[in-house]
Amino acid sequence: MFCLEICLVLNEHPSVTQLCQLLRDPIRGKDYRDWAGVFGKIPSEDDFANFRIHTGEAKYREIFNIIFDMVEDIGFLSQPLIATTDGLLFDSFAKYRGCTYFGKDCHSIPFQNLAGSVRKRILQLIHHPRGISLAKTYKVKAECPSANFPKDVQKPWIECLSFSFIPYDPSINDPTLKLLDIEDELKAHNLSLKYHSHIIAVSQDTYTIRCPKLPKDTDARVGVSHDYHPR
Repeated sequence: MFCLEICLVLNEHPSVTQLCQLLRDPIRGKDYRDWAGVFGKIPSEDDFANFRIHTGEAKYREIFNIIFDMVEDIGFLSQPLIATTDGLLFDSFAKYRGCTYFGKDCHSIPFQNLAGSVRKRILQLIHHPRGISLAKTYKVKAECPSANFPKDVQKPWIECLSFSFIPYDPSINDPTLKLLDIEDELKAHNLSLKYHSHIIAVSQDTYTIRCPKLPKDTDARVGVSHDYHPR
């Protein structure tokens, strides 16, 4: 089921219903069924919902993010997982790219307590240094708060910030690290932090980001849903 959930996110299917319809297609759904190991009963919308209920939302998100990061880190997910046309792992080079349900608010999304989540994640890692890889990029994600999505469409998780560890560099003087209050902890473990974020404003513990899924060409309206809540 997690394999199918990854397909749902990466290939940007509008809804679980559409993915289930594709799975039931004898030809177009074959690659999905083979990749996910579906050889008997084809999952329905109820199966997806029950799977998440029995797993628990918190545990589900934890496992999903671990699997997603693992396969992404090895470069397997650099392109759409399964093309819906010919089954090849090649980019479609479509002119329009990005979230279908973007709106005006996507340019500036406030997230409360994000700084605390980032700090907690970093401290968890540096307190278990054997698990740190200097070549690895770690990502902090949050569920999209937009109200533009239809009820049967699962909201995506968007990347707010990514970071990696580097050997300690005393020349780094980053105000963000001071805000997170982790400079001494990093120095004690002979580490510094290199990060890339979509943060555009900081106010106390509220970080405001520009959604990385926002299309670069927001005028490419073919197949794009307008903001359901215009202001």
